[in-house]
Amino acid sequence: LSAAMVESHMAVAQRDQKLRTLRKFLRQNSVNTKLIHAVLEQATGRLKNSGRLAEKDVEALSVLSTSLHCELRWAMMGPHVITHPLFKCLHGFDNWWAQKFLIEALSILLLDPDDILFLSRKDSLGGYYVERGVMNYKQDPVAGRLDCAFNTTVSVGEWLSEVALWVFWQHTGECQTLEPCQVLLVNAAALTNSLVLVSDVSALARSYAQEYHKKLTLAVYPLDTPTDLHVPNTEWSELVWCMEPEYRIQISTQAMDLYKRHRGTFRWFSEPELIDPKQVQRKSQQGQGVHGPMFRRSWSTPSVAELEGEIELGQSIVVEQPDGNLERTVCVVMLRIKRPADNRTLYQLGS
Repeated sequence: LSAAMVESHMAVAQRDQKLRTLRKFLRQNSVNTKLIHAVLEQATGRLKNSGRLAEKDVEALSVLSTSLHCELRWAMMGPHVITHPLFKCLHGFDNWWAQKFLIEALSILLLDPDDILFLSRKDSLGGYYVERGVMNYKQDPVAGRLDCAFNTTVSVGEWLSEVALWVFWQHTGECQTLEPCQVLLVNAAALTNSLVLVSDVSALARSYAQEYHKKLTLAVYPLDTPTDLHVPNTEWSELVWCMEPEYRIQISTQAMDLYKRHRGTFRWFSEPELIDPKQVQRKSQQGQGVHGPMFRRSWSTPSVAELEGEIELGQSIVVEQPDGNLERTVCVVMLRIKRPADNRTLYQLGS
């Protein structure tokens, strides 16, 4: 008890010393009284609530073996990072790469209320995943090429700035915390360095990045303007469908292996997707035609043998979605006939 009291008194003394130093610094620089009060009030509140520890604050972690350190980081970060389907897929392919990725590319950011995660028109460090807390994202009308700014609430389970993992990206808005937040950062440069060391993983990730970049360049302003929150037509199944056949088969086979091992715990995507004719026309104008993203999602439950046959022939893909469900994607043929007299258009979707 006495040791705890002594430690508490020391912590208070250190906090008071920091505040006296801050007050002296502000006065030496002739900061006005109103601003001094605001700075001291926020600093006092944050010093009182600075109980959360970052990994760098725990010196004992440096003595752990690499394998145990990886296991610890996986326990802390793994369940969050594999909400991104590509990282979940790559982790299943190569454990050695996964260990290097965990150690070098991932870090946890601890943010206080009103902290800025990133600013508009600044180079992005990578992708962010919200583990805890709520933030406000304010879209920059100039950077986002919009008529006016708008605000969006970003909460637990959402990714921001994923596009920065695959291209050089400047933020299109500002993200500020509304309460204490914990954010997982996937550093883009470190991710690239880890990928180049494993050829199989690197080739699959490169194919994904190339397709992501194509979707980004095809985004049409103002209907499909890419932002830090979303890049149009970059859903997991759409990108996998556009990848080279060997990777489509590889990813689908991985999903099917999971399905066969845990058949009773999976369910299939059960809602048919309605294809908007205007979206079809826009994609056609972008030169995507009847290939690539022109597909429909199956809501029937085919047999394992039928699925494996379709996958091998390139007629369909099967992917695991972030929510754990499986999705079968099948290519369809589209016929579009436009009558010049009144610009009326007939769309016919085939199998």
